[in-house]
Amino acid sequence: MRKLSAVCTAIKDILSREIPRGAHSVTECWRDVTRTVKGGLREIEEKDGDISLEVDNRNHEGDRNSPSGSVQRLAGDSQDRTPHRVARAGSGDSIFVGVVHRTDPTDPQSKAFGKLVNDWLDRTKGRNRTFRIEGMVREPGPTEAASLAAGGDTVRLAYLAHKHGVPIESLEENFHDQALWLIREKGHEPEVVFTYYVLRRIPQALRAQEGYRPEMEEHLRETMKMHSTFLSDDVDRREVLKRTMERLYPERKKSPFEWDASDEDRLLRETADPAAGGSVETPVQQVAADAHDRRRAHAAQLMREDMAEGKEVFGIFGEPHFDKMARMMNFPERNVTALEDV
Repeated sequence: MRKLSAVCTAIKDILSREIPRGAHSVTECWRDVTRTVKGGLREIEEKDGDISLEVDNRNHEGDRNSPSGSVQRLAGDSQDRTPHRVARAGSGDSIFVGVVHRTDPTDPQSKAFGKLVNDWLDRTKGRNRTFRIEGMVREPGPTEAASLAAGGDTVRLAYLAHKHGVPIESLEENFHDQALWLIREKGHEPEVVFTYYVLRRIPQALRAQEGYRPEMEEHLRETMKMHSTFLSDDVDRREVLKRTMERLYPERKKSPFEWDASDEDRLLRETADPAAGGSVETPVQQVAADAHDRRRAHAAQLMREDMAEGKEVFGIFGEPHFDKMARMMNFPERNVTALEDV
């Protein structure tokens, strides 16, 4: 009954926080209540793959535009021939793609992905369907190619969602709740969790195509603001990052606010999923291991719910997560294929 009590407490917190903020917030409030009830019931039933409920209101407004996975990592280029992998549901037309995050519209795999998603759009026209993506839902560019160049296939799908009137939603948990879980349940230091979130967003900026690459100082400023809600209100974010970087990486001579393409491999080693073949040696890698386990469970759960509601889903997540997530969603192994270049 403790879990049921926790659900009731969370609902009370949501109502007291959101209703005074107006009609729009009441709509968001009802969505939160529904999600909380579903999550609580799943915990009580102890279904495999579900995650525990953890909500904290301090410094937290429940911003749906700031999910935990707001970075596209492990980006590929034309020299990286790792294919996207595609899993098809046992029934219906739901598709799950393990993507190698590319931003080059001329890459053969980018062209193949474009054909895959447009074929799906044609096949599911007029049906209850949705896009589900890794990371936040971002504003698309003026064209499909420009959207891909600016932020990879997640932004491309945002463009196609707008063009075809298809709902698009993130597969990510709100990062604030995820951060609290990492700190309270897994015992990670808040400063190290903060540093992890900052570092994992840098490759995204480095890999954007020329003309779409953000200015690093501004990118870091926005990232630190977005990922500091679980720190005290009066904290100096720059000083926290500086001190933590100096403590964790004393051999690094550059400023923690100075990054370029030569840093990408190291950033990926620190923040990518160790299950993809890396080791867990540093505090940031330990945070990454726990964060990615939780992200996979959360994302797979959302896609299972969509399909159970009768939706046709086109979902994407980073290729290193593909095998575990496809199993969590019960996609048949016989329906898994590598995407062929076009």
